[in-house]
Amino acid sequence: MTTSFTRSAGVWNSERGEFVSDDHAKLADALADYNRGFSLVYIPEKERSAEDTKPFAILHTPSDTTKPPYIMRYLTALEMRDPAAVLGWVFANDLSKNPNRLQEIEAEDRARKILQAREQEDDMLERAELAMSILKSPLHTYNLGGGRKIRS
Repeated sequence: MTTSFTRSAGVWNSERGEFVSDDHAKLADALADYNRGFSLVYIPEKERSAEDTKPFAILHTPSDTTKPPYIMRYLTALEMRDPAAVLGWVFANDLSKNPNRLQEIEAEDRARKILQAREQEDDMLERAELAMSILKSPLHTYNLGGGRKIRS
């Protein structure tokens, strides 16, 4: 049997009837210190089913009460073993403090839209070429493939 001194056994949560890892409690405190609206939520082990592959989540409750709380990220138990990596992800993806990340996301979105527009343009050109080919054809029946035919 091996014992890890970097992790303690945890704190008993009588409300849930289970131990809560000190690392999880420290991560929850660090999230709240970083932004009062951030919190760590989870599905207790007794209530988890086989489908609950990501039982932990980072919840953001905006200070603007007109906006509803939302989940920023779902986490697996394996990801929760490294609270520093989780907190690092929060720091790296906080758009309010890292505007360059927002620019990256916007640029990626613009690129995606440009590619979709080009794909639509290619489809329209292909249809126009097909229409011109049908109009110029001396045939009375034009086979489009897939069992589709046009008769004039």
